[in-house]
Amino acid sequence: MANNEAAKPGRPKNKKGNVFVRMGKWIARWFKEMVSELKKVTWPTFAEALKKTGVVLLVVFLFLIVLMGFDQLLKLLYDLLVRGLGMGATSSAVSGAGSLFSLFKGGALWL
Repeated sequence: MANNEAAKPGRPKNKKGNVFVRMGKWIARWFKEMVSELKKVTWPTFAEALKKTGVVLLVVFLFLIVLMGFDQLLKLLYDLLVRGLGMGATSSAVSGAGSLFSLFKGGALWL
């Protein structure tokens, strides 16, 4: 009985179509909507973009300075902890770099 009701000519079939056709239509619709949204965007002028880029670079540079200072402070505290106060805990940048390179032996990191 259920087959007779589905086969009635007055009822349209619920046919989705080929999966590749549906996917192609979906992708085309997505690109069309994306382009229409991009047309609504107010793009900055070259001067505005340059100014904002300068602000970003300045903030990154300031964070670089702060983190390098914090790193050097922690290095100094580590040297004080390991070597002690009497053995010359203040090391120059050259000896600090030398201790870093001494970790590498033959291309491998030795801990």
